[in-house]
Amino acid sequence: MMRTFFVYLAVIAVFFTLPLPRAMAQEAATVADQTAEVTAKRALPKAAPRNLFKNTEAAARAEENAIRAQIRAAERSGDTAAVEKLTQELRVKHEANAASKRDSKKSMKSARSAKGVPKSGGVRP
Repeated sequence: MMRTFFVYLAVIAVFFTLPLPRAMAQEAATVADQTAEVTAKRALPKAAPRNLFKNTEAAARAEENAIRAQIRAAERSGDTAAVEKLTQELRVKHEANAASKRDSKKSMKSARSAKGVPKSGGVRP
């Protein structure tokens, strides 16, 4: 009688402890995924606005350089009307890009001050 009791007890113990390592592995994987997700979320806000600002600025500079190249080509061909038109277009484009850059810097500055981030390198209070 005692022997069958211990056999049943052993079977029940094995039955309940077999899924344990699998559950622990799933929990560890879940914790690792959550840690990676939090790390990625923390890194994104720092890099994204700066990269977006740099990409926008580079695209604007490339557009202006393309217009300058067209102006040079028109000067070489002797087309003064095209040179005047392209020069005016370059001025308008440059003013728009400069205004966009000023607005972007203002919005970044206001976002930074709203978050309480210091201007450069300091420690948050």
